[in-house]
Amino acid sequence: MKKSIIVLLCLNSIYAGAQLKVNSNGSVVVGTPATEGAPLNVGGDITASTYEIKIGTTTTGYLGRGGTITSNWGYTPDIMTLTYDKNDFAIGGFKTGTGTWNGASLFISATTAKVGIGNMDPQFPLEVTGDIRISGDYLKTSDQRLKKNITPLEHALQNISKLNGKRYEKDVYFNSPERKATATSPTAVEYGVIAQEVQKVFPELVKIDTKGILSVNYIGLIPVLIEAMKEQQGQIAEKTGALDALSRQTELLQKIVAAQETEIATMKTQLNTIVNTCCTQARQENDGSATHATGVKLYQNSPNPFSAKTEISYFLPQNVAAASLYIFNLQGSLLKEIPVTARGKGSVIIDGAALSPGMYIYSLIVNGQEADSKRMVLTK
Repeated sequence: MKKSIIVLLCLNSIYAGAQLKVNSNGSVVVGTPATEGAPLNVGGDITASTYEIKIGTTTTGYLGRGGTITSNWGYTPDIMTLTYDKNDFAIGGFKTGTGTWNGASLFISATTAKVGIGNMDPQFPLEVTGDIRISGDYLKTSDQRLKKNITPLEHALQNISKLNGKRYEKDVYFNSPERKATATSPTAVEYGVIAQEVQKVFPELVKIDTKGILSVNYIGLIPVLIEAMKEQQGQIAEKTGALDALSRQTELLQKIVAAQETEIATMKTQLNTIVNTCCTQARQENDGSATHATGVKLYQNSPNPFSAKTEISYFLPQNVAAASLYIFNLQGSLLKEIPVTARGKGSVIIDGAALSPGMYIYSLIVNGQEADSKRMVLTK
């Protein structure tokens, strides 16, 4: 036991000024570190083949692969590099002597707690330079229990009509000045809206960062589009109903016009018949053929055509035993029989209210035989 202690003391004495030292508490010291309180204390860099670990102080350091370290960390890192400075953390980047972070793939700011991917100066809690692809769903809390002052969106169609969809090319590295300093910024073709236009109509959907760059909440436009579509569908339904009503009215008018055209054609035929009848009657009166052998005479009604009332005159000799005035339609159906009792010259008044518009035949029946017949036209 005493020999072991003597050997250990000798070893401590031998390695007191060496680069590698093992203390009695089991801690290992390499070089001349500032403190020796850790199990492994290294004063300087640790290099293993092409991999390096640098711990300069308690607030700065890096873990990387390859490269030459200078006082301002001015080397080109790769994807394996992890760097921290005063609690800021970066993967694939480093901090220059001017205090600017450069080249990080992932950056976490201890000051703002914001995370940047491909961006060393995130303006939002998470800011990404480039595309984002997810295999699941994008979810945003929308529980009604978390909301208050809920109001409907009014004039959605009118407001959404003020926006214009555009196709444009956009600077990919606009928010990564550290990349623009080392490479030509590519442009990407996109379809979208102009934030300044959206800001005038929906200011709540536009965010402005500390650099004055405007961003649009495209997800926030979805409820507006929903209400705009509903308004548009309502307008379409209203106009469709109006068109259907107009179509029905047009169809009804077409039927009315067709009926009127038929009625006009019928009236033309009736008028032609009246003209022919009048001409025939005139000839008969001139040559005396309208006078019955017994002296019976039937005159044309007046007025003819008529719309309210018309008068039919006749002459019956005193020796006529019985006489009646019959009224027929053009189908030959007897509509009315009017007994004629007066002898000599007389007349009968026909009331058009009891008849429908059209042409009728009236006949004077004497002693059971037709003495004469004529036609009359009723209009309304």
